[in-house]
Amino acid sequence: MLSELRRRNVPRAAAAYLALAWLLVQVADTVLPLFGFPEHAVRVVVIVLAVGFVPAMVAAWSFELTPEGLKRESDLVPGSALEIRTNRLLDRLIMVLLALGIAYFAVDKFVLDPARDAERVSEAREEGRSAARLESYGDRSIVVLPFVNMSSDPEQDYLSDGLAEELLDLLAKVPDLRVISRTSAFSYKGKSTTIGAIAKELGVTHVLQGSVRRSGDRLRISTQLIDGRTDAQLWSQTFDRPLGDIFAIQDEIAVAVVSQLRPTLLGEVRRSTRADPQAYLLYVQARQIFVGTDRDWSAMERLLKAALEIDPDYADAWVGLAMLYWQHRFQTPADPDPFFASMSAEDADRRSREALERALELDPDNASGLAWMALRKSYVERDHAAAARLHTRSLELDPSNGDVLRLAAIFATLIRREELMLRLGERAVERDPLCTICISRLVDVYMQLGMLEKAERIMLATADPGVFGSTRAVVRLLMGDPAAALSILEGSRSLSIPSVMRIKAMALHDLGRSREAADLLEQLKHMTNAQEYALYVAQVYAWFGERDLAVDWAEKQLEQATPAGYIYYFTVASVILRRKLDGFPRWVALQRRYGVAPEQVARIEFDPVLPGQRLASDSRAAPPK
Repeated sequence: MLSELRRRNVPRAAAAYLALAWLLVQVADTVLPLFGFPEHAVRVVVIVLAVGFVPAMVAAWSFELTPEGLKRESDLVPGSALEIRTNRLLDRLIMVLLALGIAYFAVDKFVLDPARDAERVSEAREEGRSAARLESYGDRSIVVLPFVNMSSDPEQDYLSDGLAEELLDLLAKVPDLRVISRTSAFSYKGKSTTIGAIAKELGVTHVLQGSVRRSGDRLRISTQLIDGRTDAQLWSQTFDRPLGDIFAIQDEIAVAVVSQLRPTLLGEVRRSTRADPQAYLLYVQARQIFVGTDRDWSAMERLLKAALEIDPDYADAWVGLAMLYWQHRFQTPADPDPFFASMSAEDADRRSREALERALELDPDNASGLAWMALRKSYVERDHAAAARLHTRSLELDPSNGDVLRLAAIFATLIRREELMLRLGERAVERDPLCTICISRLVDVYMQLGMLEKAERIMLATADPGVFGSTRAVVRLLMGDPAAALSILEGSRSLSIPSVMRIKAMALHDLGRSREAADLLEQLKHMTNAQEYALYVAQVYAWFGERDLAVDWAEKQLEQATPAGYIYYFTVASVILRRKLDGFPRWVALQRRYGVAPEQVARIEFDPVLPGQRLASDSRAAPPK
């Protein structure tokens, strides 16, 4: 029987079939997931191939694959030349399949496997960070999703969004409760993502969702608190109240939520800031303009002024006006917003200052007002010691407020508090993991501290890594890999953008292509708006080792900058300048002129305690049950 099987080439056919099947399974395991097939698709391939083995062997018994095509075994003459050629054909086929298998194994082992390992390590680190966050906060984490507008008027969206945002801010003031901020929470608006998926993506244990229906001056607000791990409803309630009760409703919802989240481990819920209900609605509409993408500054001013006509003592509305006029500082001479074109920089600055002073006169503990006033102290008055005191107080009052965290992080960078820069940056991303601006600020911190691999990893892990194209190129440049930096830039939408041109010039210089680098620098120096790009020129000269020329161009930029501009040049845009110019006498003198020389900032006291520190250090706190 065995001799007959060998004569009919069944063992050869079995070997060929098994080699081909193994190769197909390996390819399927790699390729199918790329096209979105579920995990069980590979199992289906294995089962089909296993089932197909028996009919394949039956066919091998009855037929022979010859150089002349498929023939019945009975038509072959034993020992004939055709049979010998058939055996050789099958042997070659088996050898080819085995060679392909070995080649695939080598590519998978030495090319694909390291990439998969790196991805698994990255995923494990991210899961570890999420697990650490969950372990640190236990059941004390929540995301407030945008409430659904159930009114017939779609224009009432501002009310449902505003209510969710107010609840979010109210809960964020509860000590040691981790609350995901607006940017990340509102990214799910209008999407059909499941509660479990949202909780997992944001690393929280609880989700609050609801709906709002307005009819005249009556509100119906329905809310429910859900355990994100089990999708179980923990609490729900519907409020039918007049519009004037909206603040009381917010307080009731917040208290009910906190009562479900280990009340013995959390502080008490603060009451909502009271204001006239109509003024509040106008303020909410203005706030939605400020945090949105379509910023109609004129409409925002009208809404805030209307709110203050109704309630002149509404501190938040005064802070809103201050933030509005502050935006004048970010207008470029080449493309000013029509709203700001009608006022001078001095007039906008005066309006912003007066609005802030009025807000803090009405509410000295307004955390956002204190943070913006701290910004003024640094940007305009260069009184960094006073700014440190204001930032410390604002963080004590509301350490989860996005404005408070972001502005404090910028200040910490300015005065070189490296550990605090890191804590504030990571705290902001922890609170708002989908916020591109927060991630960008943390990337800048990592770059300032030389944590380049970490900076690159967090950029690649975002939903849209392309947003960080130029920054990734800078990171690669700082890593000593100019070829990779240049490769990243080649994918840029426009190589003529000044920010891209300066990176390309530095990369070309490091690659020894000095003539091309010098040509790009000359183009940058003679662009129409070259004065606006003086800092880029300064960075290129610093990279080339021309430190005097770098300081000359930095001074040009600072001389024409807005009163606020200098802080940007010593923080966000200063990674390259700090690396190349730190300790250079002329650069130190320039820093000293603006109060940010090393010996000046070293004297400033700024060491606020953040919630994460308190959780880690409070040995009296009971562990989560």
